[in-house]
Amino acid sequence: MINNIEAARVLYRYGKKDDATSILRHTWENPENQSQAFEAFLGLMEAWIAQDKESTQLHLEEMVSGYGPNAEFWNECSLSEQSIIFEWLGQIQIQTDNRQSAFESLSRAASLGRDTSLLWRLLGDCCIDRQELDLTIRYLKRSLSLYRQLDLDVLSGRNFAMGSFTGKDPLSWSHGANDFLHILLKVTKVAKGKRNLKAARELLMEMLHQFPNDDRLPKLRLMIERSIVEHSLFEPESRQAQLTR
Repeated sequence: MINNIEAARVLYRYGKKDDATSILRHTWENPENQSQAFEAFLGLMEAWIAQDKESTQLHLEEMVSGYGPNAEFWNECSLSEQSIIFEWLGQIQIQTDNRQSAFESLSRAASLGRDTSLLWRLLGDCCIDRQELDLTIRYLKRSLSLYRQLDLDVLSGRNFAMGSFTGKDPLSWSHGANDFLHILLKVTKVAKGKRNLKAARELLMEMLHQFPNDDRLPKLRLMIERSIVEHSLFEPESRQAQLTR
């Protein structure tokens, strides 16, 4: 027998969005258990994000702060459930250009145990904007590790990725080499300024392992390694010049 959430999912994907959200709201307000209430809430969030992500962001920000009409629901959520909501909120904040708030939300999600490729990628992107090179490399390496599991669809348990209800990610995140390449270029710029291009090379090697067929990466590797060699050759001369001044 089909359950309420599955019925709502079918209706939504066949264009009966109002009927679907009505079922979800009724299920959320009259659940059989907390798990069902949470799944219904996520379905509602997806529908609301697709319609108006800015308003949904404000709604979630109020809720996770412990205020508003849904504070009681928030307090009943497990830490794992709260981590999912924090990640979703962080994703919205990235797209509405509230990057500091996004960093805080995504960090809260991670501290509560959320562990997804997109979470660590977005956190890495936030960290490189803050010039935090070591954290960026650590987070992106974790993202790439989880990306492989995502690619093979072998993640254990329920991931609750956005789009599982509507059938399409309402924030339209892409997942591929271009997304990591965009951050790699920022990493390389920061690493060059910090005279630590080896950090950029470390990230690039992880990307080569994940995307072996991307012909741009070997070219970037040659460029970075050439820069490392040139820097190592000229650095002693620069230091000697400073000493003789």
